[in-house]
Amino acid sequence: MTPRPALPATTLARLIDEIGRPGFGPSLLAACADLFRADMCSVFVPEGARLRCVLSVAADGKFAEQASRAYAERFARSDPTLTRYRLRRLQDSAVVRLNATSILDRDYLRQCFADGAVCERLTHLYFKQGLAGPLLMLNLYRLRENGPFPMQASAALDANGPVLSAAALRHDALCNTSAGASGTMPDAHAIARHLREASNGSLTSREAEVCAYTVLGHKQAEIAELLGIAITSVATYRRRSYGKLGLGSSAALRDYFNTPTASPLGYR
Repeated sequence: MTPRPALPATTLARLIDEIGRPGFGPSLLAACADLFRADMCSVFVPEGARLRCVLSVAADGKFAEQASRAYAERFARSDPTLTRYRLRRLQDSAVVRLNATSILDRDYLRQCFADGAVCERLTHLYFKQGLAGPLLMLNLYRLRENGPFPMQASAALDANGPVLSAAALRHDALCNTSAGASGTMPDAHAIARHLREASNGSLTSREAEVCAYTVLGHKQAEIAELLGIAITSVATYRRRSYGKLGLGSSAALRDYFNTPTASPLGYR
């Protein structure tokens, strides 16, 4: 299948509706899968000499988070894509394709590509006129089993990337404002990661995701739609999670997450 030349109106509306909300990451991946046939996506914001991961979304959430963290903390500094454009002043954007076979750094290749069976990355660098360096880096990935991105994907990303990147930049700004004002952690993927760590890994990735959206106040039907699973599956994952954590209700789960004395996770 070839990538769509333009973002469907319904997909764009859903993405805009989720800006600043936990469902933005899954909605962004859905849009990128529809437009470019992407299997995974991640968003980074340059902050001086370092790179901050805004979100990472994939079916295998654990690999996506680990790879994004390793890239931001260790490998971004030597990434030719960022090195080439770090001080450039461009009008709008740049699109760069990176195939795993061209990566010489073995650690980078293993941690960010091979361990997740990724064969290719397609990057959109979002610039603002007059400013040096990109404001945001949107990375899309294709799994080895699906092959490289279609040839038309680069042109499609060049055309649609500014809209997606601007939405991601706005989402990041709203989440940072929310976190600063309330002291809470607004990102579902971060909450899921912390819940898994607090449970010493007893929660599966899917159980932690269901719990994360529950902490954020989503109902079962909303969680099912966000994760692309059945409502009955949400109920099953939630029941298993409560049993592993020794909790009896969604209110108890939120208390567990928010109360420092009850959990090492407290963000109040």
